[in-house]
Amino acid sequence: MADPNAGLVPSQQNRLEEIASNFKDYLTVRPEAKLILEAHADLRGSVAFNQALSQRRADLVKSYLVEHGVPAASIETKAFGKDKNLTNKEVEELNAKNPNVTPEARERVEKNIVAFRMANNRRVDLHLSTTGQSSLRYFPYNSDDLNVLLGEQKPVAAKKQPASKETNNQVR
Repeated sequence: MADPNAGLVPSQQNRLEEIASNFKDYLTVRPEAKLILEAHADLRGSVAFNQALSQRRADLVKSYLVEHGVPAASIETKAFGKDKNLTNKEVEELNAKNPNVTPEARERVEKNIVAFRMANNRRVDLHLSTTGQSSLRYFPYNSDDLNVLLGEQKPVAAKKQPASKETNNQVR
């Protein structure tokens, strides 16, 4: 909640670009199809705040998809706020079923289940109207986002030192 207007992180952008590309292809076969975005918020904040936060989350994802070529008319949004939050048990079950998780990552999550549950409740689920298919609720374990979520340091690239004036004036 530190910045409720924050944008999408790179791992989310990458996933949404893939979804936009696939959905645009699907629309050539099923032009009546719609993506239904269902946005959620964790339990922090008032009901009104979380409802508005969920709507902003849905709108942000919709805007990103539209910017990447998905027709706005093919996207519906729903905001659930605190409603439909996942429990610790549900998150543990999702974690256990995720085929992309190493035993080490699974253990890291289990040690931080409250933070992980809250992260899972700050989400936007996608549903395809024509088939009823839903996005999987698998957190991207391979992203730096997991390190940030679990309070572990994210690798930081070394800063480039500006070249000195002497170096900038050298003839090459």
